[in-house]
Amino acid sequence: MSNDRPDAGEPAAPTIPVTAEIVTIGDELVLGESLDTNGRDLARALRTIGVAVTRQTTVGDAVEGVAAVIREAAARARIVVTTGGLGPTFDDPTREAAALAAGVPTVFQPDLWASITTMFERFGRVPTDNNRAQAFVPFGAHVIPNPVGTAPAFALDVRGACVICLPGVPREMRYLTEHAVLPLLVARFDLTERLWLRTLHCAGIGESALDAAIHDVVTAVPQGGALAVGLAAHLGVVDVRLTARAASAAEADGRIAPVEAAIRERLGDAVFGADDDTLPGVVAAALAARGWRIAGVEAGVGGALAAALAGAGDVCAGVEVVTDTLSAAALEAAVAAARRSRSVEVVVGVSLRRAGDPAHPLPEAGRIDVCLATPHGTTTTTLTHAGHPDSGPSRAVAAAVDGVRRTIG
Repeated sequence: MSNDRPDAGEPAAPTIPVTAEIVTIGDELVLGESLDTNGRDLARALRTIGVAVTRQTTVGDAVEGVAAVIREAAARARIVVTTGGLGPTFDDPTREAAALAAGVPTVFQPDLWASITTMFERFGRVPTDNNRAQAFVPFGAHVIPNPVGTAPAFALDVRGACVICLPGVPREMRYLTEHAVLPLLVARFDLTERLWLRTLHCAGIGESALDAAIHDVVTAVPQGGALAVGLAAHLGVVDVRLTARAASAAEADGRIAPVEAAIRERLGDAVFGADDDTLPGVVAAALAARGWRIAGVEAGVGGALAAALAGAGDVCAGVEVVTDTLSAAALEAAVAAARRSRSVEVVVGVSLRRAGDPAHPLPEAGRIDVCLATPHGTTTTTLTHAGHPDSGPSRAVAAAVDGVRRTIG
């Protein structure tokens, strides 16, 4: 009997997920003059067909540098997607770099030049001589026509990986990704699954404390399997991200649901929502369900509380903004006055004294006072803020809004 394959009774070897790397190209990116959004958009698009992006690299416009990055990415991932550097000018290196990485020359394609000329005519323009550079592609490459721009894209093999080179103009990149790249990859790699994300949003708990609370749940999830768990900390909020690889929403939910339930059990009311939920939105919905309205008083947070409650619509009766900080007693008085004058059930007040403020020197930490008045009474809580002074307003407002959620929840 041959030993080339397992016996019929043995389980099949697990399928190795198809992974990708993204390469964004341009001196304007590495110099910090432009913000890269293509990498984010590409990663989101690729996960819809089950392709996980494992690395993103930004490189300047040097041909040799781009070629080296493509070769390195192709040695690690089965798919490499580049964006940028397909224009007609001297600093557009991608065609030559991709050819160099593949060890082939670039070749002129008359049919491609004809389509480029036609596109210019549609725009009411005449191509210049340097636009002919866009009709050159690496030998053996598959041309991907670009009906929304003048820079054709292409795909070619480099060291066994599928390398796809896309324009850097975001709208062109997104169009070609949706209409050409994703179908090409699905067909080439016989992709039948996608990545499904569930994000739990938590407040009132730090990242390290959250990690400790769910550590046993996370470590029980097999590494490299069909479900992955990760954390992402923001100002005042920590996200728990569950990513499932599955062919359908029902299959993904079957993998996510038991782990999500275990995490929720560990974290309790620290979890305020999931996916598109926001802390102010959850609070607004809870108030509306009770027929209550809210007003606010903020001091020293630069309009952050007003901005957070702006989306509450008719539930919010307005926010009084005080430029300077208030003492805890003064904040309580302002909250009481606002509740009387605005005739609302709930008033939340927040005051931030920043560390290092010349008027109120605190060498070690800033101070956050949160005052909350509801039909059940008034409470005042004091927190310290030892992080960067500029993050104080966001943390203060998150604490204030989360206090409302926990009190009326």
